Amino acid sequence: TGANFSSWYRQDEGSFRFAGKIYNDPSGVPNVFFGVAVDSFDNTIYSSRSTSGGVLVSVRFAGSSEASPIIGQFVKNKSELLSFCYKSNDVAASFNGGQLYTDISALIPTANKLSLGSAPWDSSAYLNGHISRLTYWPKRLTNTQLQELSA
Repeated sequence: TGANFSSWYRQDEGSFRFAGKIYNDPSGVPNVFFGVAVDSFDNTIYSSRSTSGGVLVSVRFAGSSEASPIIGQFVKNKSELLSFCYKSNDVAASFNGGQLYTDISALIPTANKLSLGSAPWDSSAYLNGHISRLTYWPKRLTNTQLQELSA
């Protein structure tokens, strides 16, 4: 949070790569891998495994869902790769090298903290798994780079 966050996080564009696994199914709440937010669900960028098992990458701005694709199915106890890029009107995601999801109409929220293994707005939405690596780039990588990073 604060300067520990703002010193490296770029508000207008960036890219994440998540590598990890989930051990158990969620019980009524999603398994959140990581997220950036301003203390609420209304302005956040996060990735999770939904209660139905789908891999979700979500961008929320002022309470509205700007992008929320289900981009694959996360399998319990299996190492998985997810990559995600954000920039105003230019969001993209890929899961395990699969089909690239893009959205060209997404507003990007301002964030003031990063949460690893839990939701920045609700600590009950935790990973229940293992993060082997989370990488961040302070720029929007190309779609080709994004897909290669998740393969």
